[in-house]
Amino acid sequence: MPKNVADSELPTHITSLRETFLRQEEFDQTYLFLPPPQVEDKKRKFILKVFHPCLSPEQFVRFIVSFIPIVGWLPDYRWKRNLMGDFMAGITVGIMHVPQGIAYAILQGVDPVYGLYSSFFPVLFYMVFGTSHHVSIGSFAIISLMTGTSRAEILETIHDEYLHDEGHYLEQVAQLGYTSVDLRNITDYVPFHLKGVSGIQVVTVITLCVGFVHVSSSLKKYLQLLMALLRVEFVTSYLSDQLVSGFSTGASVHVIIVQLDKIFQVPVDFVDVQSVNGPGGMLMQLVSVLSKVGDMNVVTFLLSMCAFIFLYIGKDCINPLFRKKFKCVPLPFELMLVTLATVVSYIFAFEQRYQMKVVGVVPVGFPSAEMPRLELIPYVYKDAFEIAFVIVAVHLSMCKVFSRRHIYSTDNNQELYAIGLTGVISSCFLTYPVSSALGRSMLMEESGGKTQLSALFSSALVLVVILWLSPYLQYLPMCILAVILIFSMKNIFRKRDELQCLWRVSKVDFAIWMFSFICTVFTNVMWGLVLSVAFALLTTVFRTQWLEDYDFCTTAELPRWHLLSRLEGTDDYRDTGRYGRVTDIDHIRIFRFDAPLLFTNVDHFRSAVEKATITCPVMSLATLDNVLEVECPNKAIRKKCAVKRTSFKRSISEYHDSAMRRIEHLIIDCSGFTFVDFMSVNSLIEIYQQTRYNGIQVYFAGAKAPIRDMFEACGFYKSVSKDHFYPSIHDAVQAANMNQQIRLFKRAKQKRVDAEVTKIENAKFLSNSCVDDRKISIECIKAQTPIENDVEEFCMQQQQQHSNERECTDRESSTDQDDPDNQNTRTTYLSDRY
Repeated sequence: MPKNVADSELPTHITSLRETFLRQEEFDQTYLFLPPPQVEDKKRKFILKVFHPCLSPEQFVRFIVSFIPIVGWLPDYRWKRNLMGDFMAGITVGIMHVPQGIAYAILQGVDPVYGLYSSFFPVLFYMVFGTSHHVSIGSFAIISLMTGTSRAEILETIHDEYLHDEGHYLEQVAQLGYTSVDLRNITDYVPFHLKGVSGIQVVTVITLCVGFVHVSSSLKKYLQLLMALLRVEFVTSYLSDQLVSGFSTGASVHVIIVQLDKIFQVPVDFVDVQSVNGPGGMLMQLVSVLSKVGDMNVVTFLLSMCAFIFLYIGKDCINPLFRKKFKCVPLPFELMLVTLATVVSYIFAFEQRYQMKVVGVVPVGFPSAEMPRLELIPYVYKDAFEIAFVIVAVHLSMCKVFSRRHIYSTDNNQELYAIGLTGVISSCFLTYPVSSALGRSMLMEESGGKTQLSALFSSALVLVVILWLSPYLQYLPMCILAVILIFSMKNIFRKRDELQCLWRVSKVDFAIWMFSFICTVFTNVMWGLVLSVAFALLTTVFRTQWLEDYDFCTTAELPRWHLLSRLEGTDDYRDTGRYGRVTDIDHIRIFRFDAPLLFTNVDHFRSAVEKATITCPVMSLATLDNVLEVECPNKAIRKKCAVKRTSFKRSISEYHDSAMRRIEHLIIDCSGFTFVDFMSVNSLIEIYQQTRYNGIQVYFAGAKAPIRDMFEACGFYKSVSKDHFYPSIHDAVQAANMNQQIRLFKRAKQKRVDAEVTKIENAKFLSNSCVDDRKISIECIKAQTPIENDVEEFCMQQQQQHSNERECTDRESSTDQDDPDNQNTRTTYLSDRY
């Protein structure tokens, strides 16, 4: 209630309005609002949460078992209901694991047998630790490409360092005057991380890089385990669906270009691996391959084309008809192609007759377990972080998709533990980094898979290949694996519908997709991911700060500010530009800003408040800039009401009687503030003071508890009283109505007082009028216009009458000074007469 106005002076209809609303403080007291927890309480809760499993042996055992979900779901497994579906899905996915594992191992530059290992061990371990029922863990093209790129760069770095140390050692030997030297002693002088590595081993490590690749991959998996321990799965939220889609498509281009030399079987040699893996490296490799097409192996190229035709006819023509008719799992044409190509290559001796590259000898059995070389961490940790984040982002997104589709829950943090522990344990068995693959996961779902137990049957099939069938793979042509890889990428490039939808719905999301794709293609996979994330974060700032000023953005993208009005017959307040049956409240404007109030957009907030109050101070509604021409409801639904909204476009005359009433109360709906920073709080104080200076009362409605806590911490309430805060918009409107009634009451009272004073002043002015002034006026009139004698005589009579009245007034003024009643009567008389 305004100051200097007592309740006793106000009419009853105004004082009764005070009972219709609550201030924020009154609301908190009524409903026992609890203050935020203190720092000590947070520390205590954190300590209890960390050490809670160690309070008793039972809790410790329960904590350990929680990391092994199979202990919980296996005893309750529905054998009759799920076993057959899991068996069929496991065998089907296992058939896919064999050719894909071999192909992705070649993509990483390691022997094919390690692809079989990576299709066996991680699958079993994820079955123990994972919570998703349908994702298929194993080889993934994008991760294989990133790992292969990282492997090549790290090997070249170590090779350069070794040669530098070897040259330094030889210089020292030459200075000592020795004529011969045993190079085996060089290991005593090179850095510790190269201990036990001879010169010939470093040269041939690109070919025989079995252990090194898996050391680097195991370190990547340790990072995933660290992510789980630190509970940083939120980091993956920075990888939006559009970013991942554009990045995956761009990385698929890299996969295809890398495999082209195997399709044509042309030699592609690069002196500097890092230059090839750097910006424009893929284009350099593409140009190099195309420039040597004339030297290609014709038989290899023809076999590759036949393989493409075989897969296209089988997977895109026969499989849809076969599944439609027999309602069963699709035929494994990849495995058929591998078997057929191996048999034909063995019979016709492609390697000897046509110098066709084949897989070569594949060892039988499993390798002995060995620990990764942790001293290589300084070389791999940068790339490891990027690969770990991509694995987690892809895996968690697929877990979310299948859990929603089949209505079960997955634990994101447990999934981090699962993928991390799977990698850590598998790294001891010479496996490369793995992730969930969408193609195999979809195949598992279509094949009837119900639980993680299907992984047991797929691993069993891979085990058969490792123990007994792997020797027969040595005649498999390398071009067949390249064809399988390239053909598996075809669905990734079917993005026309997705891009059209993005262009229609969100130009910014479309820009994120295109930027991620272009950066990944023209730089490399690592830099493409980094630049894509940076650009996506930049668009977030762009959305919250400047986006409203650009016409190419759709309505759904804009961090709009709105004017709200009351819906007819309710106490609900909605966007005026979206509803037609609304009531605009006289003298009150309700303002809402749908964005966090940060230093990046506080200037935009300030200008929005200025537009809503100062620039157009008369009452008006936020209207549609262009009226929807809706021919039918279906057309309106198709258009999704995609219109631009602006404020103050309608003329003042359209608002009838209430249009010219000025704004005297501004209600800021704070429910749209998800976060405020220190700078925005200070700016909000300045906006409040400037608005009050312009004669507008400010109210804050619906501020969340964290926002009010931030106001308290920043000293906001020292400049703005808590009496200006209200729990809802309706409470603020009721308070504004009461204050407006008080203002009107004060104005009416002041108007009556001013009227009395004006009457008295008018009477005094008339009584003190000078006769000479009237004579001058008459002379001026006579000089300007011809006056008849009767008019002049009338004016002289009026002048004499005024002179007499003045003398009478002077005589009575001294006697009536002590009699107010007579004075008021005389003032009224004079006012009525003149």
